[in-house]
Amino acid sequence: MLENALAENVACERPAGGYQHRYEFHGVVSCMPRYYFDVKDGTRLADPSGLECRDDEDARAKAKVIAEAIGLDALVQGGTRELVILNEDGDEVAHVPIPGSSE
Repeated sequence: MLENALAENVACERPAGGYQHRYEFHGVVSCMPRYYFDVKDGTRLADPSGLECRDDEDARAKAKVIAEAIGLDALVQGGTRELVILNEDGDEVAHVPIPGSSE
């Protein structure tokens, strides 16, 4: 019974090349794209692993949570920080400010 409730994670080929993960749950299959959340504060700290998100809006919602957590970590004086959201193709989807940054 429990094994039926767990999603199976298998590779899923994308038409444009590259791979996404395919999740199968009770016979329903969906491919979820991976998004990357780079921190930008004058230089860029690249996110090497990313997160799977349903779509751009889901990635923005996750970025807001990540930005809040980073903002609680340390206040930056004299600059601003932001998360840059990139899709699997490396295209910038959005920028989310990190709270606690100051000009």
